Amino acid sequence: MLNDAGSETTKKLIDLADPESCLTPLQTVSAEGFPELVLSLLEYGADPTVCGTSGRGSKTAYSLAKDRETRNMFRRYMAAHVCSFQKYIQLFFFNFLAKKKKKKSQKSGTMPRPMYHRR
Repeated sequence: MLNDAGSETTKKLIDLADPESCLTPLQTVSAEGFPELVLSLLEYGADPTVCGTSGRGSKTAYSLAKDRETRNMFRRYMAAHVCSFQKYIQLFFFNFLAKKKKKKSQKSGTMPRPMYHRR
């Protein structure tokens, strides 16, 4: 079934969450700490940015990673395939900037301005 890594059917199935755990296969192998399987799923087209709506499934596979080696596998893959992680990178930097702005406003005692506000 996974012979054709580029097929639409494969991409849909590989990101299909288990109804009971609400986890995708990538989230499951990441949480269990299988870095080789993480790499295989990523190479077959698993979306590393998928987040569910409830429980452990509401986190990305990277944030569920059991150990350092599993996280390192994501980092190595991300360095080689930046396009696959573009959505995740954008969310990470948006959240980082929002937190930084919030901390700065807390120090000055003023309320944070919305990110879209122009001066």
